[in-house]
Amino acid sequence: MIKKPPFKEVFIFIFEFMDLPFYVPFIILATIVGFFVEIKFGLPSYLKWLPYFLLFTSIVELFAWQMILRGKRTAPYYNFTLVLSFVYFFYVLRQLLRGIGMKRIISICMIVYPIVAFANIFFLQGMNDFNTMTYSLGALLTIIFCVYFFYELFTLPHSINLKTHPGFWFVTGILFFNACTLPLIGLANFIYKSQLSPVLINNFQNILNVLNVLLYLLITIAFLCRVNFQKSMS
Repeated sequence: MIKKPPFKEVFIFIFEFMDLPFYVPFIILATIVGFFVEIKFGLPSYLKWLPYFLLFTSIVELFAWQMILRGKRTAPYYNFTLVLSFVYFFYVLRQLLRGIGMKRIISICMIVYPIVAFANIFFLQGMNDFNTMTYSLGALLTIIFCVYFFYELFTLPHSINLKTHPGFWFVTGILFFNACTLPLIGLANFIYKSQLSPVLINNFQNILNVLNVLLYLLITIAFLCRVNFQKSMS
């Protein structure tokens, strides 16, 4: 006979679940949609690893949420996953770009950036504080590569339907997210350690949450427009 969980434990679980950052369900949604589209329709080569990356991101966010509920620091986990995230973004952008010179630059950045980031983690900003310098460098490089992607896209000799271009939606998402969060997250340690009003800090967090929601909605659209593309070909 299966034992029913005590009412108290169920109540605690529901209470904790209500504290889940509201952007996390959007990551989970994007993950499910990504795997569905990959299995049912297939994704372009540059996005084949994206559902797995989103699954990893979901696990990290859920783990960090549990750490926060227990009063533990999450900076060490985010510092390492941050490096992986930016290297993955570089990889996708390298796959999307046509220019050989820029592809080589991105390849170099995929090697040099983790070295610089780990040096920052172990020798400069440390593991226990959020590495704003690592984030700022990664975000700046991502913005540059995204802008170059749009330069190539809009200088093509032929027109393409952006509604059915998964890369367009993905790059739009990471460009918008990094451009908007660079000035905010770049000052994250100063904001949280300063004597700012709790209301201002809460507003700062809400802005980041909204930007996360927009990012994962655009990634979801990147998957779904692949479905529309397949339908239009049938």
